[in-house]
Amino acid sequence: MQYEWDEADRQANLKKHGIDFAQVEAFDWSTARIVGPTSEEAAAIDAAIADDPDTWLAAGPLRPAIEVAPHIVKAYREGRLTIAPHLRKEHPKTRVTIRLDADVVARLRADGPGWQTRANAALREAVLGNEWRNRE
Repeated sequence: MQYEWDEADRQANLKKHGIDFAQVEAFDWSTARIVGPTSEEAAAIDAAIADDPDTWLAAGPLRPAIEVAPHIVKAYREGRLTIAPHLRKEHPKTRVTIRLDADVVARLRADGPGWQTRANAALREAVLGNEWRNRE
């Protein structure tokens, strides 16, 4: 079998992964062992997934969005999709990265879901005190 490749890609792959594309020319595909399920095993796996009531496949075959909700696709394509006014936040949050001590994070998480909201409230109280209450 004849193979072709871009020389710059070959050099980049050799530098990054230590594998030369030229090695594939000597590969004997007739003796290669394919690892993975047999076609029968794959069919059994697919059938089990399809029978699982918790899988999205149980709802039936997927259909293109244009068939399901053409008005939404049309609005998207025309650039008319916006956030509804009642869903917009007056004071949106800002994503940040911050390093905290492990014991502090563990204590915040110990109370379960919503720990980031509680952390924000604690920081708000510590930093802004009563000042933040006047804003809302």
